[in-house]
Amino acid sequence: MTEQQKSIIKTLREQNFSYNAIAPNIRLFGYELMIEIIAGIGLYKFLLAIFRLHRKGSFMKNFDTLFSESEHRMKNHIYAEKVARGEKLFEEW
Repeated sequence: MTEQQKSIIKTLREQNFSYNAIAPNIRLFGYELMIEIIAGIGLYKFLLAIFRLHRKGSFMKNFDTLFSESEHRMKNHIYAEKVARGEKLFEEW
């Protein structure tokens, strides 16, 4: 080691600068970064689901179209049974 490197190390020791002192800060930064990435992915998936609902949703249709589609679905006896079962469970709850 050269004299310059030794003087740098001595200066760092005098300032109580060591890896152990800075390691918790680096670890904390890593945890914060990981939480932000997970939150970003969650927000992205949440917004994507909302946009898919709006794209497939019936909010742009008029009442006549909605009524005819509902009437068409209720002609399916399996769907009508599920709706009746759901209404019954909702009333019991």
